[in-house]
Amino acid sequence: MAVSDYRALIVREARAHGLRPSLVAGLVDVESGGQPAVVSVAGAVGLMQVMPGELIPGRPGAEALKDPETNVRTGCQLLAELLKAQGTQATALAAYYGGIYLGRPTDEGWQYIRLVEAAAQKYRDWDLTADDDFLEYAPQSQTWRECAINLKGVATDALEKGRDLAAKLSQLNQQLGAVSQQLSELAAAANEGVQRWGNI
Repeated sequence: MAVSDYRALIVREARAHGLRPSLVAGLVDVESGGQPAVVSVAGAVGLMQVMPGELIPGRPGAEALKDPETNVRTGCQLLAELLKAQGTQATALAAYYGGIYLGRPTDEGWQYIRLVEAAAQKYRDWDLTADDDFLEYAPQSQTWRECAINLKGVATDALEKGRDLAAKLSQLNQQLGAVSQQLSELAAAANEGVQRWGNI
């Protein structure tokens, strides 16, 4: 197996976690070379070499992490959390590798960062992969005209969905207006009842 065999999976999970697909692919390239069942001496498992639940409670177990989908989803979640916590791609990668000290990458950490970023360059075109929702618009050739036509199709569909949403919101506002009117009438009736009760 090769990293390219998991392109669709990597693109989907990377985007779901706010990561660049090329970066995740580069990490998979460095960590496992695209081999889903590989286990390191330290016990890290699978495509993204994730430490399993047997070693870090709360994570999937070693056997589960040999499943590519489970592994990439877990690895992307971990990398996204590290990116949020560390603030930069470099320190997040170093932390993923375990090569960070006092908030800064160690020498081994920097070496790992360079390896992943260099590997990511091989997968730069993955960042341009069309989302599944828009595959129907994907051009069959690289002509500007066809790209423009397909882009217009995306925009037209988005506009129609926007209009549908606006119509539904308008209908909801009308319903809310009617409910508000009914509540006002009930409040007025209740107030009148209180006044009458007070005059008895």
